[in-house]
Amino acid sequence: MRRRFSKAVAQVFVHPSAKVDASATLSPFAVVEANAIIHANCIVGPGTVVGERVVLGENSNIGSHVTLTNCIVGKRTVIHAGARIGQDGFGFLLNDTGEHAKKPQTLLVEIHDDVEIGSHSILLQGFAHAKRRANTTIDRGSWRNTIIGVGTKMDNLIQIGHNVHIGQGCVLAAQTGIAGIP
Repeated sequence: MRRRFSKAVAQVFVHPSAKVDASATLSPFAVVEANAIIHANCIVGPGTVVGERVVLGENSNIGSHVTLTNCIVGKRTVIHAGARIGQDGFGFLLNDTGEHAKKPQTLLVEIHDDVEIGSHSILLQGFAHAKRRANTTIDRGSWRNTIIGVGTKMDNLIQIGHNVHIGQGCVLAAQTGIAGIP
């Protein structure tokens, strides 16, 4: 049996309280949620979600199917397709009965100027100024921001846990893992 699909109507959703500079480009099916700010000359790829109160710095290029929540993105930042930034990380505490209870991770992701984040990366909260590539995860902080120092370079398959601070100019090779700090 031959299936027929109707042509999808390419739409962009921008919440009325969001601020999008006239020079910014929003691709089909992009979503810009309440109180988000997109500065001059930004490009937001197809199917990308710019969450509530997210800020995109000037000349940033956000690829397709990226989800940005709880974050501030610096100028001239490139985030490749499929990245997830600002989601909840992996943190637990023992409660009064000795059971594992979810530890809230509520801080922001701060991505500074001239950062590049690879496709399908997951940045789960922190302060980043680094070049990151595919399948790298950085958990957001619970009692302090996770910090990736200026000029740090991160290869594929890296996991940085919550509340970790990586210094300036560090280079991390593939399959590096640094556990979160409770």
